[in-house]
Amino acid sequence: MRSTEDLIDSLASEAKPAPLPASPARLFMRWVTVSLIYAGMWLLHFGLRQDLMEKLHAPMFVTELALLAGVMISAGFSAALLSFPDMHQKARLALAPLLPLSLLIALLFLAWRGDQPPAPQPAHGIECLLCIALFAVLPAGWLLYCLRKQASTHAALAGSAALLAAASAGCLALRLSEQADSALHLIAWHYLPLLGFALLGGWIGAKCFRW
Repeated sequence: MRSTEDLIDSLASEAKPAPLPASPARLFMRWVTVSLIYAGMWLLHFGLRQDLMEKLHAPMFVTELALLAGVMISAGFSAALLSFPDMHQKARLALAPLLPLSLLIALLFLAWRGDQPPAPQPAHGIECLLCIALFAVLPAGWLLYCLRKQASTHAALAGSAALLAAASAGCLALRLSEQADSALHLIAWHYLPLLGFALLGGWIGAKCFRW
């Protein structure tokens, strides 16, 4: 009996305390910092759209940017919350991306209905998808790497929120760079892929975040 107690004392004295996991807010701020630096570098490379100052006086464009930023921020914070088994006791906040995403879909529907006569569509299409992926790859990888260290019990949702946040950041950067305003083009090559990235993230999360 004494040897068992000695073993317990020995293990207790040698064991090192486990590091505390980062809080959702700290995890989110790390991701935002990396994302902003990375997006800023690519915007310096591609440049801002020439009519940006004029477009900033257009309510629909400004609202679109604000909703995209809302999706990015809420999805990034949701991913951080979902990386904790108990969602840090803020389960309702994990659903926050649904609001700006729903409003963004409604705005796109209004833009499509109001695009009369239709604005000319750019000759390129898939290039926008590739640019969004390029803008999003490092923020997505960094967030998935951070979440992998956590203990999520909502693996698919965490992965989905992570890629939704990263792809939203990519869409936002591309809207500031690409001079194209065709509603059909934006829906087909910017925002439908956004939902596709979210579905892909769910699959990645289910595969990568298993204990």
